[in-house]
Amino acid sequence: MAATLRRIAPRKRVRSLWNGLGRGTPGDPCPSCANPLDATRVGAGADAIDLDACRTCQLIWFDANELARFSPEHQRPQDRISPEYDGLSLAACEVLASAKIETKARREKSRVQASTAVAVIVIVARLLYVLRVLVR
Repeated sequence: MAATLRRIAPRKRVRSLWNGLGRGTPGDPCPSCANPLDATRVGAGADAIDLDACRTCQLIWFDANELARFSPEHQRPQDRISPEYDGLSLAACEVLASAKIETKARREKSRVQASTAVAVIVIVARLLYVLRVLVR
């Protein structure tokens, strides 16, 4: 909603967005009310973002990463894209992220296996000590 957006985005950008409504081309139906969304461009040049807004609902529909681009100073650290993902397709990002998760899981499994092996060695050493004491 516009009121919420005003809390996190520069006022000038929000005003530019709402002032631009009605000048864009009607787009897909609004997911909320089914009226046509107004596709509007906010900003210029490399900073331009094409957003879909519904005047009826006063909702703005952001695609992936558009909110962060609309208001980068309020971007949460966990939403920032790592440079290694920059320029990759969504599918490539998913494959890379999955590979990282699998690698991390393998490392954790190896760590658990190593700590289990150490625990077994300690138990065997204690048993040998107890046996040595009992044999005397």
